Amino acid sequence: MIDNDKFRNYRVMNIDMYRQNLKAVVAFLVLSLCPFVLSAQFDALNGDGLDFSHGYSGWVAKTGSYSNSSSSSPSWGWTQTHTDPTVPQDAGGKFFQIFSDANALDSYSNNQLHKVPTQFGCQYSSQINNYYGGASCSQLEYTMEVSSNNSLLTIYYAMVLELPHSGQHYINPTFQIDVMAHDPATNQMTNDLVEPCAFFEQSGDLNTSSLPTGWHAGQYGWAYCDWQQVKINLKKHEGNRITLRIRLSDCSYSAHGGYGYIAAKAEPAKIDVPGCAGNGDTVTVAYAPAGFQEYKWFEVDNIYMSQDDLAAADAAAPSLSTSQELVVTNAMMGTEPVRYYACKIKAAAMYPSWGTARPQCAAYITTQVNDIRPIFNLQATE
Repeated sequence: MIDNDKFRNYRVMNIDMYRQNLKAVVAFLVLSLCPFVLSAQFDALNGDGLDFSHGYSGWVAKTGSYSNSSSSSPSWGWTQTHTDPTVPQDAGGKFFQIFSDANALDSYSNNQLHKVPTQFGCQYSSQINNYYGGASCSQLEYTMEVSSNNSLLTIYYAMVLELPHSGQHYINPTFQIDVMAHDPATNQMTNDLVEPCAFFEQSGDLNTSSLPTGWHAGQYGWAYCDWQQVKINLKKHEGNRITLRIRLSDCSYSAHGGYGYIAAKAEPAKIDVPGCAGNGDTVTVAYAPAGFQEYKWFEVDNIYMSQDDLAAADAAAPSLSTSQELVVTNAMMGTEPVRYYACKIKAAAMYPSWGTARPQCAAYITTQVNDIRPIFNLQATE
């Protein structure tokens, strides 16, 4: 005769064991598959690592000596390449470290400079070089393949420099940014900038008693600049690789330090045209990317024109607007349901701290405007 209580307990034990085994199998599958899912989502060549949200994934670091620099020529004497930038350090600490604390402040700025530029929407930044002043130099570089998904490159930076030798230019702590082209046949980086404008530098050849706009005196002998942003439209380089390089040095005499903070991002260079945004005489409002110094809107024949064709059209076309936005009116649309517009965007000039100023980076983006406002034909009925 079957003991119902024992049978019931046996069933409960089997069900519990089955549930435990099932949970173990599910946990194993989750732990096994998650790395593959996460790795599939991250694409370094797409620029996914630029913002440091994945640590230093996609970045390569270099360190070396700046001691052979002269007043007229910097000497970046790279001696080591680091696939893990968190490793190199000297008596002043790490040369590279990532920050995510929105409230973290820089001590040599008298706690006035935030280490993370949250005002630009950034959640992370990286320090480059350190305060020690041992004639060291440090560089971070990132290579990406330009596409329609990432052709708008934004670089954020802040510097903290010790200002020792007025008038001696590159002997001072020096900061440089450049964006380098690649050979399409080999994908190897060349010695050419993607554009003549894609270079910026600043040396500690400053005087704390008369600092330029955006610079402030920090602790004794030090100065810092507010967070800045530089935007470069890489639209004409789609399909090719580019390398962003950011480097910073101490002074060459091993006596004064220089370091900074950087962040970056890559996003589509696109014009936003809200649907059904019109009211009254306004069909819609088109918005170019924010943060550029100059804008010029003009009408074009189609949205598939090359950058060279757009430049030629720009030379002959009247300007419809010189602001970030273009208000499209009924008169501009006329009887056509579709119109095509281009916007030339120019970034602020990236110029040397002394010498010849470089031109602004300019490029074109296009958009299509459809008059899709609803038409109401209301008739009275008896």
